[in-house]
Amino acid sequence: MKIKMHNKLRFISGLSLLALFTLGTPRQAIAQKYWEKLSARPATLGLAQGTLGFDAGDLQLRLVKSSQTAAALSSKAVKDFDFTPSERLKVRHSDGLYHLGDINLMLRTPGKNWHKYSSATKRAAVKVLKSGGKVLAASDLAPTLAADIPLRVRRYWEMKDGQLVLRFELKNNQ
Repeated sequence: MKIKMHNKLRFISGLSLLALFTLGTPRQAIAQKYWEKLSARPATLGLAQGTLGFDAGDLQLRLVKSSQTAAALSSKAVKDFDFTPSERLKVRHSDGLYHLGDINLMLRTPGKNWHKYSSATKRAAVKVLKSGGKVLAASDLAPTLAADIPLRVRRYWEMKDGQLVLRFELKNNQ
């Protein structure tokens, strides 16, 4: 009987804490503080260089020139809808914040430790590659990745059969 009562009390106290947290925390205030904290970070995305716009089939694509990550991706059919949080781009411009077009990699040489690489870790202007035809934009991501990465990483925004495609090309440098 003591065990059942103890579990019942634990359940009730857990519900009380959940109710207190859910009802007693102003969620909008927490969310607002989060965005204020982000806006205080130094800008690194290179928004001052502007954006590039592309007609991508049923979509409109806007890329940040310096990083070639998506500034906006919207449907032509639904004018007020954006697949990215483009209205927050000026706040989300710092190192460590991910954008459509970023890549994360984990690599390991046999018998050695894993190494993490991310194009969002330290923002830098990408090396722009030749584009044209079906390739809307192309870039070498070397400036955004750690110098010791053993891969060449390239990103392509392209059209294939009328559809927008984001393609990464990885080549082993060793």
